[in-house]
Amino acid sequence: MTEKPIETNDALVAEEEDDHEKNILKTINEKYKDNLAIKLKLLALFDYSKMEQENSEKMSEEIDNLTLKYQKLFAPIVKKQNDVINGRKLEEDEVKNYNEYLESGEEAKKDELLSKEYKNIDGYWLKVLKANLGLKEEIKEYDEEPLKALRRIEYFPSENPEEPYNFSLKFHFAPNDYFENDILIKEFTMVDEREAEKTECTEIKWKEGKDITKKSIKKKQKNKKTGQQRTTTKLVDQDSFFTFFRNMEAKDDEEEEDEEDEEEELDSIDRHVEIGQTIVEEILPYSNEYYLGVRKETDFAFLKEQVDAEGAAEEDDDDEDEDDKKAKKPKKTTKENAGAGGEPKQECKQQ
Repeated sequence: MTEKPIETNDALVAEEEDDHEKNILKTINEKYKDNLAIKLKLLALFDYSKMEQENSEKMSEEIDNLTLKYQKLFAPIVKKQNDVINGRKLEEDEVKNYNEYLESGEEAKKDELLSKEYKNIDGYWLKVLKANLGLKEEIKEYDEEPLKALRRIEYFPSENPEEPYNFSLKFHFAPNDYFENDILIKEFTMVDEREAEKTECTEIKWKEGKDITKKSIKKKQKNKKTGQQRTTTKLVDQDSFFTFFRNMEAKDDEEEEDEEDEEEELDSIDRHVEIGQTIVEEILPYSNEYYLGVRKETDFAFLKEQVDAEGAAEEDDDDEDEDDKKAKKPKKTTKENAGAGGEPKQECKQQ
């Protein structure tokens, strides 16, 4: 028995597009069969629309190819930066354009220093990550010690033109008191530039009692029969930068609807993508500026607060205007409060 070949996603999409075009042409033919002039114009417009769509598809393909090209150029630069941070011997060409920023005494010592290997810059990546407005919120106090051991962050773009937005990050750690791994790899399978299908990561091998993504909570339980109480300890998730090193999958619409009424999750795939892209787009290319504290960022959280505050103030003003209108509005004259001739009845005041 011959198995029926499985249709690829591309084939299904092409079939759907073909059906859609046929439906458009059928609609034009049926609705304007008695008006040839309009029918011909709509057929011409349909043809131009096809041309526009073809150009748009070509543009998207070229953008994807350019993205892939420049991502590949970016990766070796990141490697050289990491080497310098971790104590690689500098070369004359790397600093020759900046002699004017050296003092006379420093210039004399430069050649001697260039012949030696430097020590790594301790705590470099922790300082850089904390200087970013978004990542600063992710890093808790208990995250800082293990992050001090972070020695290198490497970026690997996709090598597949069909999946240009996929990427991975490799984090190198010095020996530390928290986990056994010296390398953690985080891979992103992307649907498009901003949306991920899934993320996969090396499992962290936490040392005994050192898992900072968990916390212990104590709960008292009472025996209904005996009335005796006992205390139990339970491990639950807690906020931590290191929850970034977990596998995540995008949820479909039904799963999201089912969870709308549940307690808000500490983690989401969108958070993982945001952290990953912040590292690629901000941390790696501008690590020097973040380390120096001179990187200018847009504080989107602050802007949102400002917009929300302005919106609330406008709503308050609108409410006040409405109250003023109601207060100034004259009362209607009714039979109960009207005298002869429809004039309002005057209240009798006792002398």
